[in-house]
Amino acid sequence: MNRPDFPTAKVKVRKALMLGINEQEIIEKIMYGRATAASQLPASFMRGYNREIVRPAYEPELAKKLLAEAGYPNGFSIDFHVTNNRYIMDKEIGVAIAQQLSKIGVRVNLMARPKEIHFKDVRAKKLDFYMMGWGEATFDTARLLGSFLKTGAVWNGSELSDKKFDQMLEQADQIASLEKRGEALAKLNRYVADNVYVIPLHYQQDIYGISKKLKGFEPKVKKTLSINHLYFE
Repeated sequence: MNRPDFPTAKVKVRKALMLGINEQEIIEKIMYGRATAASQLPASFMRGYNREIVRPAYEPELAKKLLAEAGYPNGFSIDFHVTNNRYIMDKEIGVAIAQQLSKIGVRVNLMARPKEIHFKDVRAKKLDFYMMGWGEATFDTARLLGSFLKTGAVWNGSELSDKKFDQMLEQADQIASLEKRGEALAKLNRYVADNVYVIPLHYQQDIYGISKKLKGFEPKVKKTLSINHLYFE
């Protein structure tokens, strides 16, 4: 997003890409219903989640119109990088997105690689369009958004540098009152959504398989297991 000559530097192109991804189809056919469509980066239980943000519906025709208005009536080509060993059905999701975007004229060259290579290249700012996931143990939107979008952040692979975003994040992060902090972060979340700085896909579900002999097992939202509380009969 830091290169004016690159398609995704334009907000209309980013909106078109989001409108061209049929997330409901991905959830139903690839995730077998084991995911929830996302309208924003933080999940609903996190501080700063904005309940007024609604994920736009899949509208390929509107996406084509926006691409034309942005100067790409015939679409464009782009490399799309995903992992093949990190997230549930990550490669399959990448294939689906590539196919869906082809319907609005975006020619996607899909690159599916191991997470070790993928994450290294994201941090090195080598990728133009890529998929990422995040688990935030603080349950606070500030660290989540800052990790991906703050100027100079390690995981800001798009090299976005938005002074207004940085200022809003800094101000929100200095608020001690949890209620007021949540309100400030919700406004920041709205700003990110309006500018389509990220294209949210879904919140995946953790799926466990356990023996009937195992007692005391309870899935935790932090994805941690208290082994000392488990026992076998």
